[in-house]
Amino acid sequence: MKNAKVFTNAKWIIICKIIQSVLQLLVGMLSARYLGPSNYGLINYAASITAFAMPIMISCAVQSVFQFLDTATVQKALSLSTP
Repeated sequence: MKNAKVFTNAKWIIICKIIQSVLQLLVGMLSARYLGPSNYGLINYAASITAFAMPIMISCAVQSVFQFLDTATVQKALSLSTP
């Protein structure tokens, strides 16, 4: 019973990922056609800088939150999240 549920959930996730990829391809093609090479290049340049900077900004934010909290609170939160 549980294996069937896992298989069904995995199937839905795979179908959603396929639909998401197809839609991204269509939106990318239509926006490139609408914007032209120059403007589409500018959009992709900004998107690549954002994609590069986001993990750095997220890790800095997480680090500053952990510095804000005291050690006992962090240990309590980590012990609650582990099974």
